[in-house]
Amino acid sequence: MDLMIAFGAALLAAFTFPCSDVTENGNFSKAAKHSTSGTRCIFICSFHNVRFDDVSILSRWTLHIQYNQTTRNLKMKRILALHGVGSSSSILRIQLAAVIKDLGPGYEFTFCDGAFTRDRGPGMASHYPGPFYSYTAGYSPSDIRETLEDLDDFIQDCGPFDGVLGFSQGASMAASYILDHQARCPDEPAPFGFAILLSSVAAFSSDSKYCLSTIQRLIRENYHAACEFPNPIAADLSRPEKLFVDYLASTFKIARKIGATMHDYDISFFKHRDATIVPRVLHSSLTAARIRIPTVHFIGEKDHTEMVEQSLVVLGLCDTTMAQMYQHSGGHAVVSKPQEVDRLVRAIEWAAIESSSQLALNKALNVNGRSVL
Repeated sequence: MDLMIAFGAALLAAFTFPCSDVTENGNFSKAAKHSTSGTRCIFICSFHNVRFDDVSILSRWTLHIQYNQTTRNLKMKRILALHGVGSSSSILRIQLAAVIKDLGPGYEFTFCDGAFTRDRGPGMASHYPGPFYSYTAGYSPSDIRETLEDLDDFIQDCGPFDGVLGFSQGASMAASYILDHQARCPDEPAPFGFAILLSSVAAFSSDSKYCLSTIQRLIRENYHAACEFPNPIAADLSRPEKLFVDYLASTFKIARKIGATMHDYDISFFKHRDATIVPRVLHSSLTAARIRIPTVHFIGEKDHTEMVEQSLVVLGLCDTTMAQMYQHSGGHAVVSKPQEVDRLVRAIEWAAIESSSQLALNKALNVNGRSVL
C-alpha cells in the first residue's frame, strides 16, 4: 500500500504542478486534469483520516485516488468548490480553511481550477502566488456552453457531488450550470443537492434564444443608439428590453472597472451587429426558471453596489422557499471572522439537511430528482 501511494506521489510530481502536495495531517490528495489551456489542478480536501485502495488514471490525464468502502459508508457530503475569477483552487482552499475545519470529517471539498489562465484577479492579495484562472474566456452563449460542458466533464469524472460551493465567478458558474441542467434534463436528478453561493456575480445562459428578440431589435431598429453600449441607450425600449440592457451594462461596467474582465475583452457587444456574441445575462424578471434545490447566499455589506445587485438577482433566480440569505461585514470576499465563519458553517449544514430531506421525500413519492417542496 505504501508503495502504491509513493507511486502516485511520484507520478503527480512528474506533471510539475504549481501547488503543494498535502494539507494538514496529510489528509489531502491532488490530481491533475489536462485541458487545451494547460495543466489543471484538482484538490480533494477533508479533515479525516483516509485509506486508499486504488490509484488509477482516468480520462483527460486525471489522477484519481479512490476511497475504500469503509470511507464511502460514512455518508460524507462531497462538495465541489469553484473559485473566483483570477484566483485558483489553492487560493480558495486557503480562504475556506476555517470553514472546512469547523465542518469536520462529515464533509469533503473537491476544488477545481478554471480552464483558462489569466492575470491576478481583482482584490487578490499580492502574497497569493499564481497561476490564476478563469472558468470562461468570454460570456457569449457559445463561451458559456463551453464552460458548462467543461464543468459537466469534471463532474462526470470526479463526482458525484452532494453540493456545490462557489465564490464570485464560481458562484455564477454554479448557478448557470444548475439552471442549464434543469432546462436540458428536466426529468433527470438535479446535479447537486444544494448550492452555497458566496458573493455571486451575474449568472449567464448558454441558450442563444434567451432575450434574442430584444437583441435583434436593438441591432436592427436601434443600432444608432445600441452601438454606444455600454453607455445608456437612448431609444424607446419596452420595460423588459430596458431591464436586459441596463443589467447587462451594469454587470460589465463594474467588471471592467475592477479588472474582472481582461483589458482586451470588448464589451461593446452591439457594435458588431452580431447577436451571437451578446452575453445572455440571466435576470429573474426575464425568465421563469428557478433553481429548485436549497441554496445559501452570502453577500458582503461593503461590496460594490453593482455586485450586491448581481448577488440579489441570482438569489431571485432561486426558489425562495428553499433559500437563505446572509449579509456579512466584509466586502467581496469569503468570510473570515469567527462568528461569520460559524454562520456559514451552520448554513451549509442546514442546506445539507434540507437536501437530504428533499431527496427522501422525492424518493418516497417516486419523483426522479425533482423538487416537490
